[in-house]
Amino acid sequence: MTAENINEFTLAEVVLPMIGYETRLPKNEDLQQIFKETMMQEGITLDHFHQIQKVEATSAQGSYRKIIAQPDQMEFDIVQMQNENEDLLTPQYLEKDDPVPKIDTEIATPVTKAIRMRFNLTPSSYATMLIREVTRVSSAFYAQRAISNTHR
Repeated sequence: MTAENINEFTLAEVVLPMIGYETRLPKNEDLQQIFKETMMQEGITLDHFHQIQKVEATSAQGSYRKIIAQPDQMEFDIVQMQNENEDLLTPQYLEKDDPVPKIDTEIATPVTKAIRMRFNLTPSSYATMLIREVTRVSSAFYAQRAISNTHR
């Protein structure tokens, strides 16, 4: 990618290296410096990866990963629910429709809304990060614990 052809690419096509013994750092000197400074702060160099290359249990070949993953076949709906322990999705989604949550107007339990999502992600992508971005709720342990504590 160059300044001349930058408009031919999207952010979803940008990859960054996962450091290992076969990693080639980006040609961009500023980005190279960021990688080198980060490794220096951690007390490692590219030579460390070359030194342990022959030790299979601890070697790291390195790879490249897109900085943004986009879900494929994304489907969602919003349903009303009353029982937070009720299954909202069926594991046999190719053969059966998702269940319709039961609402019992005879009981005082409040009715809330839930989002049901189905999607495919590429390997090394994380559903928790997709859900974090959709819900705009932190996936950090302390944030999730606080949410759980308010719903006890």
